[in-house]
Amino acid sequence: MKKYLIAFLIAAVLLAVEDTLAYKCRSALWGGVLPALALAGSIAVFALGGVPATPHFVLPFAALNAALLWAWSCGREKRRRRETGGGEPAA
Repeated sequence: MKKYLIAFLIAAVLLAVEDTLAYKCRSALWGGVLPALALAGSIAVFALGGVPATPHFVLPFAALNAALLWAWSCGREKRRRRETGGGEPAA
């Protein structure tokens, strides 16, 4: 149970840092650093045989990568709205 709590805390910190980078930094590339590193790290862990490529191990890596990409996308959208000074476009 303790390892799940630690993993949750690490993921929460990563998501908070990702949101801050994506929202505060003018360049979209700074917000993309963590998702790129997480994806490269995930590929390396499986390619080098660090963990077996079974669904039990692949799903947490996929969930982390998806969450980081989602946070990057949301942060960039918030920044775009802040810079344009508006909310949603009129339909």
